[in-house]
Amino acid sequence: MTTNHNPRHVRGVTETVDQHLPELRVNLTPQERVLWNALRGRKLDGVKFRRQYPIGAFVLDFYASEFRLVIELDGSIHDDPKQRSRDARRDAHFTAHGYHVVRVTNMEVVLDLQAVLGRLSAVISDIRRGVALTPGPSPDPGRGGNAAPPASAGRGE
Repeated sequence: MTTNHNPRHVRGVTETVDQHLPELRVNLTPQERVLWNALRGRKLDGVKFRRQYPIGAFVLDFYASEFRLVIELDGSIHDDPKQRSRDARRDAHFTAHGYHVVRVTNMEVVLDLQAVLGRLSAVISDIRRGVALTPGPSPDPGRGGNAAPPASAGRGE
C-alpha cells in the first residue's frame, strides 16, 4: 500500500495548516521579524528555535523542540476577551501535553527586546534545571506568563 507522503509535512499536522505554512513563514509581522532575528542561529543561550512551527491544528510562532518551549507573540487582537479565552484553552492544551508556553506581546518586543530575551533566557534556565514553570504575571496586565492553551490555527493578529 502506498501513500502520498509530503516530505515537508510534519506528522500530525492538518492539511489546512500545512498549506498555510509557506505564507506564514514569508509574511512575518515586524515584531515577529525582530524577535526571530534575536532568536535565530542559536543566538539565545545556544538554543535552536524554529519559526511558524506546526503542531497538529496549530502553528506556533516560535518553538524550541529541545525544551518543548513555545513562544507566542501576541498582537492587539489578543486583548479581546474571546481571543483571551481561546488563548487560555490553547495554552492549557499545550501545557497538558508537556509544553512550556510563554506569551510575549508585540509591545514588549518593540519597547524592550532585551527584557523579553532575559525573560526567555530565565525560562530556558529553569527548564534546564528541571524547575516546573507556572503561570505568572506578564508586564502587560491581564496576560499570562510562562504557561498557557489552544484555539484555531494561525497567527491571530
